[in-house]
Amino acid sequence: MTLDTASLTAFFSRHHPFDLLPAPDLATLAETAEQQTLAPGGTLFAIGDRLTRIHVVESGEVDLLSPQGDLVARAAGGEILGA
Repeated sequence: MTLDTASLTAFFSRHHPFDLLPAPDLATLAETAEQQTLAPGGTLFAIGDRLTRIHVVESGEVDLLSPQGDLVARAAGGEILGA
C-alpha cells in the first residue's frame, strides 16, 4: 500500500527517532521517502549487500535470517532496518 505525504508524515511522527524531528523535517522526510511493497517471503536485502539507505517497516513484519536461514530477529511496524 502506498501512503500519501500526509499519511507518511503522521506515520513517522509516531515512531522514534523520527518523532524527535521538527515538523518541516518530518515533511521533507515524507516527501522524499521511497515506498516499497514486498510480497510475503520477498527479499528486501541479502547478507553481504551494500546498504545505502535505511528501511522503515510501515506494516507487517520483516524476518532477518542468518546465512543458514535461521530467524535472527523480526522487525515490525515503525522499526528500522539496514542502518
